[in-house]
Amino acid sequence: MNKDNHYVLITSFNEEGYKLYAKDMLKSFKKFWNKDVELEAWYHDCKLPADIPRASNIIYKNLNDVKDMINYRKNMARYDGTLGGTVEYDWRRDAIKWCHKVYAMTETARMSSSKWLIWLDADTVTHKPVPKKFLNELCKKEIDILHLGRTAIDYSETSFVGFNLLSVMAQEFLEDMRGCYNMGETIAYREWHDGFIFERLLKIHMAHGLVAHNLTPSVRGLDVFNQSSLNNYLQHFKGFKDINASRYTFLYDMIEKYKANKIIETGTWNGGRAIKMADASFKHTDVVQYIGYDLFGLANNELDKKEFNTKTHHTLKEIQDRLDKYAREKKKLGKTFEYVLHEGDTKDTLKEKMDADFVFIDGGHSYETVKHDFEMLKHNPQIVLDDFFLEDDNGKKPSEEHCGVNKLFEEITLPKKVLKTRDPVMSGGVIGLALVTQWKQLLHNKENV
Repeated sequence: MNKDNHYVLITSFNEEGYKLYAKDMLKSFKKFWNKDVELEAWYHDCKLPADIPRASNIIYKNLNDVKDMINYRKNMARYDGTLGGTVEYDWRRDAIKWCHKVYAMTETARMSSSKWLIWLDADTVTHKPVPKKFLNELCKKEIDILHLGRTAIDYSETSFVGFNLLSVMAQEFLEDMRGCYNMGETIAYREWHDGFIFERLLKIHMAHGLVAHNLTPSVRGLDVFNQSSLNNYLQHFKGFKDINASRYTFLYDMIEKYKANKIIETGTWNGGRAIKMADASFKHTDVVQYIGYDLFGLANNELDKKEFNTKTHHTLKEIQDRLDKYAREKKKLGKTFEYVLHEGDTKDTLKEKMDADFVFIDGGHSYETVKHDFEMLKHNPQIVLDDFFLEDDNGKKPSEEHCGVNKLFEEITLPKKVLKTRDPVMSGGVIGLALVTQWKQLLHNKENV
């Protein structure tokens, strides 16, 4: 490690996480961060992927070499959010999932000669250059810890946390957190994830003089990362890129509010959003039907270019396996998840009108494709189209050729509305949603997201 380095970033991922989001995080770090800022990326329970992004300032380390972490997982195996498979999964009672973050941070802190350690979740993407001046303004020498406090719940969001490694108090905090895990104290708390434990230790250490700077002291809601100054350069996707972006809250709320049981989605991608939408539907029913369309394994570079796709591709088998697993989990709870996946271009696979309670169009983004998908599905009561592009604060917006949804929206004569969000486009602009409905009253019953 460069001894003159002022900042070291830390993240961690496993094989699934790498495929779903970490690869994009690493690629964007390589593209937008200064070369004198280092990233230590800790991988676990897998080999280092062959297509891993390489750069002089990215260091890969195997977390399975950390014996404390291995011992912790062995000793706490039962406390995996299901109590060994005896109850429905509860992420708040999963003492295993987030331990990797803690061991990665503390292991680096013990070895690093950098002045600041910054944790960044692997489901975070950098969308423009991060100036050194911005980091220097955040990481002032009189501060021990930086964090994202929340008013809507009693613990911070820990997708971003900063530690002043020149501070004895920050070092002691990290060692206390490591000790909490080593001793298995995690399950003595009300909730067992790292965010809850971080907040409890933070309050204790602040009572003894630790100086913590809350970057979001008055921000409303749970997603404080994307409402903070960090959002000028970074976006946090909470687990799956594009699945938990702030605009998708609308989808899940709408499905729940209007009791949609049958869902059609063009652009199934990795299946994560299908699961999230089904979860919203299961709040009011025991049977959910999902119909998904995607290129899956038939995708290629030529089609990506034509449809303006930048996402990683997944095979049909991968998504079937994921949805089968989800269906089995729901069956244990007395619920039924039924799905059908169609592989190929929707201009070939979606040739007949399909009925559903809720439709989400997010497949190909050329004008020709979104127009075809909409024409086949416009008779349904609730339709949402992704990627309606708006200008950002700097007046930037994707070029017209990328704005197929915008062009289609102008032609639609049904009741419609644009929902503005804060979700940025990497090249400039903001992503909105276009709502089209057979029920005009819906446009007035739903607040802009």
